[in-house]
Amino acid sequence: MEELAKSGSKEKIRALLLSGLVCPGLGQLKLGRKKRGIFFICASIVLVLIIMVKILVITYGVITPEFMMSFSIESFIEANVRIRHTVYAETMPYILIFLGVWIAGIMDILARRS
Repeated sequence: MEELAKSGSKEKIRALLLSGLVCPGLGQLKLGRKKRGIFFICASIVLVLIIMVKILVITYGVITPEFMMSFSIESFIEANVRIRHTVYAETMPYILIFLGVWIAGIMDILARRS
């Protein structure tokens, strides 16, 4: 009986490490909870893709061909500051949702009974 409890806790620790350090949802897959695992993985991938696309759209919106033709240190610094502020403002909600998904994945594993 004690061996079963130990092996269950080892699996739970491995699942926590997978979900916490690699990707949300991998721990659920390791524990055999396929639907939850796929949900967390898909949610994470979608949020990361949204964040990446937003960063690219903002960057390419500021760095135009006209900007590159009239390149100067002052315009570069101004564009850099504008990109940073816009990226932070527009991606922060998605980053917070991503962190929430990650934490929810970890909490889901912790709430599972061994």
